[in-house]
Amino acid sequence: MQLGFKLYDALHLAFAQSASVDIFLTTDDRLLRKARQYPEVVTIPVENPVVWLMKLLQEENANHETS
Repeated sequence: MQLGFKLYDALHLAFAQSASVDIFLTTDDRLLRKARQYPEVVTIPVENPVVWLMKLLQEENANHETS
């Protein structure tokens, strides 16, 4: 919260980070910007689910094309 995160955002990020999740998905643009502002503190990837899915599908498509 000292970095400007709202209480529940800070809790969600802290729990996700302590659980070593692969990725934290959120549609909250403010949370996304804030998390990217502090990469030394927020060490897990934080992404918008739509953007994340589009990247995943593009990578999958690229892998199929090279196979």
